Amino acid sequence: MGNVWSWRLPLVLALATSLACSAQVVDEPAGAEAESGEEAINGGKVERNYPAVGMLRFPSKNFGSGVLIAPNVVLTAAHVALGKPDTFFFGTVRAGVSPAAAALRSVAVKEHVIHPCYAAPLPEGCPGRLDVAVVHLATPITDVVPVARYVGDLRLLWGLYNPLVGDICVAVGFGAHLEPDGKPGAWTAGSRRSARSWIESVDDTEVVARWVTGIATSGDSGGPLICEGKIVGTVRGSADPSNKGVERTREGYMRIDRSTEFVDKYLAAWR
Repeated sequence: MGNVWSWRLPLVLALATSLACSAQVVDEPAGAEAESGEEAINGGKVERNYPAVGMLRFPSKNFGSGVLIAPNVVLTAAHVALGKPDTFFFGTVRAGVSPAAAALRSVAVKEHVIHPCYAAPLPEGCPGRLDVAVVHLATPITDVVPVARYVGDLRLLWGLYNPLVGDICVAVGFGAHLEPDGKPGAWTAGSRRSARSWIESVDDTEVVARWVTGIATSGDSGGPLICEGKIVGTVRGSADPSNKGVERTREGYMRIDRSTEFVDKYLAAWR
């Protein structure tokens, strides 16, 4: 990975889909695969690993993404938690099987808590609106290793130095994937995929990532951006309001370091 500037200019920007948000479930039968294969560059690739990155499904059958950060705690986006998820799907699948809900393990959701800085109007003392929530699982998952959070400040020296800018990281989630022909409606969702994205910038509350082999999109909300094995942010929405539809090449993530105190509070309370 590393802070390699040579990656930054020659990146080929490609196609993606709509604004990041919860998406409608498209349940695939176990074993189903997209006709286009597993390396379609404009949607990253099918991801059978990252068992801690799962789908949070709502009673409406819509869903978002989330990541296990303790045996009984999932980190996600506040707007995903507002959908009142009742089930977390997780785990790995064997080769040839699509990592969709039908083939994954599941556990019930007990409760969720939304970051107080997501409220409107914004409470005093908040650095900005933080689209972050934690989900308490009814049963601990003891055979999947949670993903560690990045420890430290993502902006140093009053924002003059951002240690992760230029790094290539991994986005994982269950969101929409535009098929290579790019035709309207030629997309799938509800199966775990991963893609490499590079960090363009870090501001007071957000990490902005750019397309390398793919980008987070609809249904990936709450999913992690993982740098050197650690979560640096979770999907909150488009980093650029004009960056919509097939031209989408950027994504905004909530900085994980801005929610440390909030997350630690519930990790301790639910231990």
